[in-house]
Amino acid sequence: MKSFDKLLKDATNAPKVGGDLSIKALSLDKDRLRQLVHIIRLQMNEHLFQVLAEDYNYDNFWRIGNLLRLDASKIQHLFRKGGMPQSREYLGHIIDNASKRYGVDPFLVRAVIKAESDFDVYSTSSKGAMGLMQLMPETAKELGVKNPYAPFENIMGGTRYLKGLLDRYKGDITLALAAYNWGMAHVERNPEKLPQETRSYIIRVNKYYREAKSYI
Repeated sequence: MKSFDKLLKDATNAPKVGGDLSIKALSLDKDRLRQLVHIIRLQMNEHLFQVLAEDYNYDNFWRIGNLLRLDASKIQHLFRKGGMPQSREYLGHIIDNASKRYGVDPFLVRAVIKAESDFDVYSTSSKGAMGLMQLMPETAKELGVKNPYAPFENIMGGTRYLKGLLDRYKGDITLALAAYNWGMAHVERNPEKLPQETRSYIIRVNKYYREAKSYI
């Protein structure tokens, strides 16, 4: 049986018939092909969203070029991993767009991401929180986030959620962060009983927030 690398190479080098790849030459099995198309669609959607958000930047084209140069072995590794690599600069563009859209300080968003996942796109907590801003499944669903591991969806959803908390607590960052970490219900029922984990979280986010702003 041919390796996946060989199958992909055969498919991409297939002769064209009427402008399309020859069906016979496209020997990838349906599941692999469907997964490949899904990954490509996610990446195309994210770049399209960025253009629509007026984030026209040459870095996008540099990144697309890098994706096009991925060889079959790297793509196979990405199938196992579950997505595509993300540069810090690319994530920064999404953060800036989300911050502008929802009116949240971009440095605060960066600080939350640093504390939640340390910018690991595929981070998953023991409690099931997912992605850069560690969205819980029910929260992601409420926010309309279909793929919490897609950076654009995760950051847009997480920033929108953070904005909602800031508005709910009239701009009080400490309360908003407490609710983000511990949950609104817990904070509002027992504001004087913040667990040590949440207290440490607030201190950590504020530390990252100050550090990020100090570079301005």
